[in-house]
Amino acid sequence: MDYNGLKKELQQGRIRPAYLFTGKEDFLAEVGVKELTTQLLSDDERELNLNVFYGRDADRLPDALMSPPVFAARRVVVVRHAQDLSPKQLEGVVQYLKKPPADGCLILWAGELDKRKQFHKRTDGLLEPVNCSKLKDPDLSRWMVEYTSAQNKKLDDDAIVRLATLDWPGLRELANELDRLMLLVGEKQQITIEDVEELGGGSFAFERWALGDAVGAGDLAKALQTVDNLQTWTIKGTQIINDLFRLLRQLWLVRYHIDKRTTDEAKKTLGLKDFVFGKLLRQAQRCPQSAFEDAILLVLEADLNIKRGLRPDNLEASLVVTDVVRLLSPTQPRKK
Repeated sequence: MDYNGLKKELQQGRIRPAYLFTGKEDFLAEVGVKELTTQLLSDDERELNLNVFYGRDADRLPDALMSPPVFAARRVVVVRHAQDLSPKQLEGVVQYLKKPPADGCLILWAGELDKRKQFHKRTDGLLEPVNCSKLKDPDLSRWMVEYTSAQNKKLDDDAIVRLATLDWPGLRELANELDRLMLLVGEKQQITIEDVEELGGGSFAFERWALGDAVGAGDLAKALQTVDNLQTWTIKGTQIINDLFRLLRQLWLVRYHIDKRTTDEAKKTLGLKDFVFGKLLRQAQRCPQSAFEDAILLVLEADLNIKRGLRPDNLEASLVVTDVVRLLSPTQPRKK
């Protein structure tokens, strides 16, 4: 079951005796646990009927699992870092899962499962996990709409596309950026692409987007400044090179379809929204297909130089960005 499946069950009023939240998207799990506890217990009921434990520090967990609720329909027990439970506490969890009480709910928050640990071996098959994996479009777009709607704000379509196509480390960083945007637009209800362009930038995800814009536009000064900004965010040179490779691959594909007069096929293959594809189309029209092929070879060579230890990765990233921009820009002297 994924997060959307959990939401549907909660909307239908279906409550399971136990839940296991897994996956890398910690923020999504946090929201899911909060929604569960909010639906299960009122504010007045929480003090006597909500127990929260943390992995190794869960000595009283077996007693809490067996305790009945006090002036409430359920007792809710939340275990964070559940994979770190000791054998004794884990045994209590297993016994609970085999015969859960009707007036209890156990919420296990485990993160990304390690199948080598006893936690997975003992609980596997006893309950269906709520998989909190990294969201991708259209789920990410839908999540942004719901998140801003809860604050009586609305993202326009281009703003959604712009934010959804940035390489966010996770939903927590995206949520922080949305909070910032909602605060900065003030009383205005709708957040537009112009707002994102003007006010956005609280995350290095915007800098990675800016690097692609600068390279595609042939702006060497902006590209190098963006590389410096990324390095202040402790982004590795290998990550910058990987971003550059993906951009050039997309531009090569679009240019190929331009020459074949089948740009609609390029859009279908890449699966991009009009806002993003239009930008790639304009950038790809600046250079012949051979220029993108040469640029891709430069990036692959830079990657090999780093793996061979010939240069520090940050220096190599700056050098290859310079070479690629010069190669793709008619206003810059090409490297001989």
